[in-house]
Amino acid sequence: MARLPDTEAVIRFWFDELTPAQWFRKVLELDGEIAARFGELLAALASGIGHRLEVPWRAFL
Repeated sequence: MARLPDTEAVIRFWFDELTPAQWFRKVLELDGEIAARFGELLAALASGIGHRLEVPWRAFL
């Protein structure tokens, strides 16, 4: 399995790459970018393997 993004990557994306105006708007292109970049991480956390990730899964809550 490829290395999953860590909490820092998610936080950098959300706070450095996006503007606050983007946080609350439905934009399909942005949703697609988020899915492409972080979908594997979300799937891993949802599958219950969070305890095996290098970063504690609770950091995402």
